[in-house]
Amino acid sequence: PKGVSLSPGDKRALYTHISAYPEALNGYNDYYDMVYDFTNVLLQKSIKKILWDENKLVLEDGEIDYDYLLITISPDIFFDFELGKLDYIGRDLTTIVLPTEFAFPEDVFFTYYAGDEPYTRIVEYKKFTRYKSNSTLLGLEIPSRNGRHYPLPIKREMELAQKYHMLVPENVRFSGRAGSYRYMVDIDDCIEQALHFANWIKEGGTSEGHPVLLEKWQKFV
Repeated sequence: PKGVSLSPGDKRALYTHISAYPEALNGYNDYYDMVYDFTNVLLQKSIKKILWDENKLVLEDGEIDYDYLLITISPDIFFDFELGKLDYIGRDLTTIVLPTEFAFPEDVFFTYYAGDEPYTRIVEYKKFTRYKSNSTLLGLEIPSRNGRHYPLPIKREMELAQKYHMLVPENVRFSGRAGSYRYMVDIDDCIEQALHFANWIKEGGTSEGHPVLLEKWQKFV
C-alpha cells in the first residue's frame, strides 16, 4: 500500500488498504462510460458565462439550465484567477522499457526514495494493470513545474482554494483532485465524492446536508 507508516513486526506490507487497478486493458474507461447510457454528454463545448441567479450555463451555441453543478477543474481557473493563482506541482516522466518480464521483486509495484535523487518514485506499471508481456515498462516521476497536477498540501494554498469554494451558490460544488484542491484525492476518492453528491441531491439538497458541511466530505473539500 501507498502512504503506510513504518511499523514493527513482519516487514511484509500486508494491510487492509491496498492499491488496486481494473483488470480490463482500458482501465477505468468502462466504469465511466456507463454515463453515456443515460446522460447527454457534450464534448468540446466552451462555457462562456454562468448565470448564477438563473441556474444557466451560456455556451457558444446556446444555453443549458441546471439544478446542480459539479465542477472538476481547478477553482482558480474557473474564476479566472480572481483571488490569485493556486500553486501546483507538475511532473516530468521518464519511461524505460526493459527486455525482461519483470524488473521489481514479485510483491513490489513501486519504490519511493528519500535521498537526493531527482525522482520521487519508480513505478512498474504492469504490476498494476496485469498486462502480459515479455518486456516491462518503468516510469521515473520527477517533480517539476511541467503541468498543474498535484495541489500543494500547505495551509496557505488550501485556504485560498476554500475562498474560491465559498464563492459559488449552495447548489454548486467543486470535486476531484483539482476541483477540491486536495492532494490526497485519488480516483476512488473522486468516485466517493460523486456518490456523496448524488446522495445529497436525492435527499433534497438541503443546506443542512450539504456535502461541504459534512464531516465525511470535509476530508475532500
